[in-house]
Amino acid sequence: MCWFLCICHTCVFAILACREYHNLLPWRLFSPTFVIFQEEGEIACGTPFPSSFFSFFLSFFFSFPFLFACNAGLGDNANLAQLQMPAWAQKPFQKTEPMIQNDTFLRALRREPTSHTPVWLMRQAGRYLPEYNRTRAQAGSFMRLAMNPALATEVTLQPLERFPLDAAILFSDILTVPDAMGLGLSFAAGEGPRFERKMDSETAIQALATPDMNKLRYVFEAVAQIKKALNGRVPLIGFSGSPFTLACYMIEGGGSDGFPNVRRLAYSRPDLMRRLIDINTEAVTAYLNEQIAAGADAVMVFDTWGGLLPAAEYRTFSLAAMRRVLEGLKPNAAGEKVSTILFTKGGGVWLDEMANSGANALGLDWTIDLAQARKSVGQRVALQGNLDPLTLLTDPVTVARATEAILRAAGSAPGHVFNLGHGIVPETPPENVAVLVETVHRVSRAMRQTSA
Repeated sequence: MCWFLCICHTCVFAILACREYHNLLPWRLFSPTFVIFQEEGEIACGTPFPSSFFSFFLSFFFSFPFLFACNAGLGDNANLAQLQMPAWAQKPFQKTEPMIQNDTFLRALRREPTSHTPVWLMRQAGRYLPEYNRTRAQAGSFMRLAMNPALATEVTLQPLERFPLDAAILFSDILTVPDAMGLGLSFAAGEGPRFERKMDSETAIQALATPDMNKLRYVFEAVAQIKKALNGRVPLIGFSGSPFTLACYMIEGGGSDGFPNVRRLAYSRPDLMRRLIDINTEAVTAYLNEQIAAGADAVMVFDTWGGLLPAAEYRTFSLAAMRRVLEGLKPNAAGEKVSTILFTKGGGVWLDEMANSGANALGLDWTIDLAQARKSVGQRVALQGNLDPLTLLTDPVTVARATEAILRAAGSAPGHVFNLGHGIVPETPPENVAVLVETVHRVSRAMRQTSA
């Protein structure tokens, strides 16, 4: 048996020696004594592909130890499982990700000291940028833009080309998950998102199921492409809507003023609301885990409409579901826990409870006193926020003054990420965003130097 394997082993090297086979066969070959990883015309060690003569020489050279082992005690009929491959050959070949050059954002989420306050902005890739509008016009629609990984990568990087932001965030939409459930998402010009099918009956909710994540493959491919394009420049944030916020759009069929049908269902049929939330919780957990596997460095859960609920219903239908999502998140490819951010718009009254959710950071809307929030949560979580987005519609002097006020309220202690209290509005002048980013970096550095 061993002699037979040796001959086969030799033949494999002879075949690989032919350049035409090398170019045509994108395989990974293993043998009991040698491993080749075909990678862009080179062996894993980085040497050029060997000539025919050298291949035969290598084959016989590496075969002799194998034959010796067979004759030394295993015999022709020995169990081949007893032959142990070297440790390096037992592990799959993996490319290492480039180290993140600017990890200020990630360190702030972990409440570690930073040289400055990191800043990124919700909807930083959006309609306020002329280049975004050109790319969206090229795509033809929002959904075509979001479902094209190459274009999603392009618009994700656009704000980083303009401003020295400390993080990138995946360009997508929170409603891609319900769309994958078959609800039929669309965006009409001048209108918000709409679903063809609503979850407005017991029959519809009972028939709903967690989506196949393959239907969202375009999102995960975008994450991988963005991560590659960043090349370690800054961290990449993945995200999802919260289970409750997704339920709001699914029940109403789109945006709504106060989501009355959602609240009515929560009061009258909590069993149906619970079923819908449970399905969304499973879907959001799986969705974020796929983003983490694709390379997201941190993930954020947007609970845009949780603040509409009374306290008891918020705890039941929103906060509890987000806790379960966080508990279900898996480590990244390096075996490390990925940092998480929870953001409930209008959730300031539940800040203490949210700080015990398991998240690394909490996003704050502009109605919350940041200084008081820092005292309230203490060292439990980092905080993110919280400039009113409409401040950016004023003038550069006002923007700089309001930005500095937020920084002063947060203080120089570790654990603050500068952001808006909600997304950038389309009418925002890009010049004011540049002032905001410059002010955050300059003032926060000066504050740290003063406190040192």
